[in-house]
Amino acid sequence: MQIIVGKIHNLNYKPILDNILIEAFEHNIFESILHRHVGSTTTINQDGQFEIIPKVIFDWNVKNIYLIISDPLKKFLSIKEGDNQNDFSKFVDSHGNTKWKSDIINDINKIDITITSQNHSSPVDYYEFVVVGSGFGGTISALTIANKLETKDPSHKNRICILERGQWWISPEIPSTFDGTIDGKQTIRGYLEKENVPFGLYSYPDNIQGLVKLFANTRMFNSVKGLYDFKTMKNVNVVSASGVGGGSLVYFNLTARPDPIVYQNWPIQNENISLDSKYSFADIYGTDSDTFADPIDPEKKILDYFDIAEKFIGVNTITTTTALGNYKLLRTKVFQNAAMSINSPTHKLTNEQNLDANLSITNINEGLFEGLHPTKGEKEKYSKESNVCQRQGRCGLGCIPDSRHTLNKQLYDAISSNEKPIDIFPLCKVDHIEENDEEDNRVYKYKIFYKDYIDSTKGIYRTIKTKQIILSGGTLGSTEILLRSKDKLHLSDKLGFRFSTNGDTFGIINPTKEVVNDSRGPQLTSIALFNNRITKDFEFSLEDLGIPKMFGEVLSPIFYLMTLRKKVDSFFPQTNFSDMFKELLLNKISKSITADQLEKLIGGLLETQSFSILNNKITEIITEIKKLIFDNKAQEQIIDKNLENIIMLFGMGIDAGNGQLIINKEKDDLDLKNKYNLDHPVYDNIINTMKLFSKEIGQNGESNLVIPLWDEKSKLEITAHPLGGCCMGADSSKGVVDGLGRVFKGNSGNKDYYDGLYVIDGSIIPSPLGVNPSLTISALAFRIIEYIVGKDEADKNGKKYWPK
Repeated sequence: MQIIVGKIHNLNYKPILDNILIEAFEHNIFESILHRHVGSTTTINQDGQFEIIPKVIFDWNVKNIYLIISDPLKKFLSIKEGDNQNDFSKFVDSHGNTKWKSDIINDINKIDITITSQNHSSPVDYYEFVVVGSGFGGTISALTIANKLETKDPSHKNRICILERGQWWISPEIPSTFDGTIDGKQTIRGYLEKENVPFGLYSYPDNIQGLVKLFANTRMFNSVKGLYDFKTMKNVNVVSASGVGGGSLVYFNLTARPDPIVYQNWPIQNENISLDSKYSFADIYGTDSDTFADPIDPEKKILDYFDIAEKFIGVNTITTTTALGNYKLLRTKVFQNAAMSINSPTHKLTNEQNLDANLSITNINEGLFEGLHPTKGEKEKYSKESNVCQRQGRCGLGCIPDSRHTLNKQLYDAISSNEKPIDIFPLCKVDHIEENDEEDNRVYKYKIFYKDYIDSTKGIYRTIKTKQIILSGGTLGSTEILLRSKDKLHLSDKLGFRFSTNGDTFGIINPTKEVVNDSRGPQLTSIALFNNRITKDFEFSLEDLGIPKMFGEVLSPIFYLMTLRKKVDSFFPQTNFSDMFKELLLNKISKSITADQLEKLIGGLLETQSFSILNNKITEIITEIKKLIFDNKAQEQIIDKNLENIIMLFGMGIDAGNGQLIINKEKDDLDLKNKYNLDHPVYDNIINTMKLFSKEIGQNGESNLVIPLWDEKSKLEITAHPLGGCCMGADSSKGVVDGLGRVFKGNSGNKDYYDGLYVIDGSIIPSPLGVNPSLTISALAFRIIEYIVGKDEADKNGKKYWPK
């Protein structure tokens, strides 16, 4: 006798283990005859599998079985079955019981049921504060406010809410249970599973299987839950993160202080307290200052906002093959030696004394100092995390040993203890905001309109009323929200203006004369800063960028093909990387893999046979690419040497910063009004300096340099550091917000602003930085949130409410 077999899980592919009654019936084509009850079960194993043993004999050759699932608590929002996600229909039986009925099941041996339930935790209608986004600006703001509310209102009646469009993301190595840890404490994964909060796992392993998962984790394939958002706007492609923790989940960890010439004329510098204002350890940490300060005067004012931000992020330098190791990473050695050797006639290296980059990664285990006597500063610096960098070279893909200082950890600490009045709601995408015109508008000034995807793949429209709003959705996110709010709010005409890509420029040196092992180590280890020799002003920076091993087998042959096809006297390939990647790989993958297969792959539910087919198809595609370049012997050799002799350079510079973001009405999406200016002199200056690096590093000198995103006919740019759109200005005729992030009301040049409406993220930065922006965004966040909670406010120990 055949058995009816299936799986039952939620949208996150987590098995549903509740005692759900599942009944099977045989459909009878004669309506006058009752459908026969075949069998039922409430038993579901740990993998979400169920079996129904038929209690009657019926015609197995006819596909005439359907299921009915009981919903006694009325908590299901939808039930779907199969690859085509066929909907169950909801009904109420004659006894008043809520149930769901399927269509005829196609294959009773492979039933796949997805249940969407009303999540137990949904935003309430009113909040003291709402923060939109959970990147650096959002996290620093939210934790500071939560610290103050906790002190002022121990009852937690007044709360702060974070609305984040993405879900939680964590390392697949984090265990679910206490016994998987050394300290026996609950893990972030255990908490999320216990609370039924949607989360995803970083793409892994570092091979083709992981590469397929990476594609599946993009919003191109997974528009609601994807981690990576690739937005094409004219000649610019912006890469951003979507998840709790924002950009910290995928950035390359480098925290760089901008040159003062970059920010000295920003409006925030005209406030009573500027970014350069100095604090002492006692000012910040109160009576706990001796925990953080080395044996120096705790009253000495030596810390500015960049220092405060850096201490919050937690930085180390990582340039050796192991923690406390004696051997430099080969890529680091080659890059830094080249930086010290070049002699540009137009630009001067200014940080030759220290090329090591500050990275937000733990490099030394916290147990190192047991029995020793480190300074307090050393203990604070090295004990930020317990896990240590393993030099896996995949920072932007998600750290498997979990040694990066991502903001989701800080937010998890805040909510898991239930000690802080803060709520975090993932998969909630804000559309626009309005002033509240209802009776309670004297208390709750604003209404936020958003779509809640936590319980529905199509989204449920909801609203929240709040006293104050902090927009921290990132450059693109915050700008888009305000653009969609223009019909309801009287905003500055400068909204969308002064967008900058921060001059992001990529270069590839292939092959190098020395082995560099580009996939080894953090993805960035070094930074070289360059000033104009004539003006003495800072103009751009260059960094060494590692290529994750996961991409090695794909990118290596494409880079070789670009090198082979470019003209001898040119640094530009005949076809740019973006077009070549789509042509050779992405388009073929899209034709081979359905969106449903990709979604199942994320959850680990794709059958072994189906995954094998996908794996083989991608292997075929890569083999075809290699055949274009290498003979059989070379193809075999390159498997283990994909990135040994390739190094990628990454430049950032002070570009024009004159782009304009708009809502493209045809696409109903954010776009650039016109093509971005990629002819600014800073790009030539960056490329000319890359040529000098290639002259030192390349096997055949500067001829080994390729600028991958430009070709003989066009110029493209991929940026991970978009800035502007809601720029700060002296008044509403010059900017969208003032120096303290307050949104201007009107555009006539006045300084009136919306009370309680702020923007705190990269969108308010009014000029390119020429370095990685995370530290600057964080410094701005500390300064602005200090104003919001009160400059002189502190807890009973004299500590500021800032997160530590």
